[in-house]
Amino acid sequence: MSPTPLPESMLPLLVDYIVAWVLICTILFLGAQRLKAKIQFYAMQSLGLSVLLGAIGLAHQNTKALILAVVAAIGKCIIIPLILRYVKRRVPMNKGVESYVAIPTTMLMGGGMIMAAHYLTNHLFYNQSHLFNEMLSTGMALVFIGMLVMMVRKKAFTQILGLYVVDNGIFCLTMATVFEMPMIIEMGILFELLLGVLVMGILVQRIHDSFQAVTLDELEQLKG
Repeated sequence: MSPTPLPESMLPLLVDYIVAWVLICTILFLGAQRLKAKIQFYAMQSLGLSVLLGAIGLAHQNTKALILAVVAAIGKCIIIPLILRYVKRRVPMNKGVESYVAIPTTMLMGGGMIMAAHYLTNHLFYNQSHLFNEMLSTGMALVFIGMLVMMVRKKAFTQILGLYVVDNGIFCLTMATVFEMPMIIEMGILFELLLGVLVMGILVQRIHDSFQAVTLDELEQLKG
């Protein structure tokens, strides 16, 4: 029994609402001052992207997209956050966020990156579909913001979260090709992502166990 199709006339409006949800979660992620809140906003951001992929699958009656949406929701919204919370409990660290740049400034920079990505997409790809432009601009913004987090945050744990925001951006960018890319490849990418978070969690714990350090400043001091 095939799923009930979503009218394609509703898709552009639904895409706009979900993209707004994803970007709001991203700005709140930048502004969160506790690691627990950052993990929650990452999960909410991932949920929005999974729902978006599911909506695209319903509108186009594409079973592969629906399966990928469910797998992504389980992996990105449940499994990865659980692993990150486990690592956070195992590695003693300050629960606050340590940064080279003030959090309000980081939020403003993130907002600027969102506007820049939207401007570039609309001017460079003005003849493309609304869905393509939204996926491209949102994906670019998430990649830029994830890289920003990796550069301005001191803790290795927070930088890992930034890396997963980058991954969400790449996930968003690949939605435009979801109907051409073989599902086994996309499932393999998701599996590699889950394996990566396990390896990174172990790495952070080993760094702390060996050097009693989890921030870049503390690791820099070890070189002396």
